Amino acid sequence: MNIPQIMSHRGDLRSHPENTLAALACALAAGIRYVEFDLQINASGTPVVLHDPSLLRTHGVDRSVFELADGEPPPLPVLADVLDLADRYPGTVLCLEVKPDSLGRWGEAFVLEKLLPWAQRIKGHVLFSASASFLQLARQAGLPAIGVILREWSAAMRERMAALAPEFWVINCQRVPEGEPLWPGPWQWAVYEVGDFPTALYWGERGADFVLSHFGVELQQQRQALGE
Repeated sequence: MNIPQIMSHRGDLRSHPENTLAALACALAAGIRYVEFDLQINASGTPVVLHDPSLLRTHGVDRSVFELADGEPPPLPVLADVLDLADRYPGTVLCLEVKPDSLGRWGEAFVLEKLLPWAQRIKGHVLFSASASFLQLARQAGLPAIGVILREWSAAMRERMAALAPEFWVINCQRVPEGEPLWPGPWQWAVYEVGDFPTALYWGERGADFVLSHFGVELQQQRQALGE
């Protein structure tokens, strides 16, 4: 039986709101060592931890993160906060997903410029993005390992993205055609939208190295119960 590793998807959502330090800390305290979170760039050029470009869904404030300057409410975790948290758990690998909203709003070169001051601290971690051109810029700048987020399953997409030699492929499990093998190669697969342990085991048998879950703590406990 191939049991995939658990990757926390925006932290543990059973106990805390997504992309909060508390949610991420809960996953780390449970022994999960691969933790994914989302990055946007605010009006001050600071990488902040947020999934949507708007603050409405997660914070109840009808405002764009691109209009929010440092120090203005509501307070958002910043990249430095997550790096400090990870330092308390040796062996942690952070998966920093740079959201396409920020790439579109500010431009890829600008976003990369705002990440470069953290280049030394994010070595050993992974940069996730759906943008091939942004990941190529990151490679050229010497940023860490990269993970390609696949928005479609096709031979053309495979050829285009494989040229980046990613360390990770990341895909929604619903986008993988039934019966299709996960593309073999010198990389690892992370499959997301996995909410229960039987589904995690199913994807492990199909070749996934990781499953991303909003309920990673529960899945991690079940994985540990099997002695993994």
